[in-house]
Amino acid sequence: RVREIVRLRPITPVPRVPLAVRGVLSLRGEIVQVIDLRLRLGLAPSPAEGRRRRIVVLHGDDGQMTGLLVDRVSEVLRLHDEDLHPPAGRDAGTVVALARQGDRFVSVFDVDRVLDLGVGA
Repeated sequence: RVREIVRLRPITPVPRVPLAVRGVLSLRGEIVQVIDLRLRLGLAPSPAEGRRRRIVVLHGDDGQMTGLLVDRVSEVLRLHDEDLHPPAGRDAGTVVALARQGDRFVSVFDVDRVLDLGVGA
């Protein structure tokens, strides 16, 4: 579902949207809503618009694209089912699995939960 990773570019604010929605940007003529992943996960906003910040562009089943504003992207991993382990807590929220990568763990998010801003239906 990850379509591409792009460098931070100007984001146009949109009025009356949830705080986590930073706004929209144009990507090759298509309008892409941008969600700040830090704010969506209840973390403090990033202190600066650093050079390492990126927008991970997700391509939905319905053809719609959404961008996740992240602090940085260090690598892209391809994981197999056998690499995934249940998260530690019973109600892990947006984290649905953990994957061991060497001496560290990588959190695997349920993208649908991350993108669900609980707005209108």
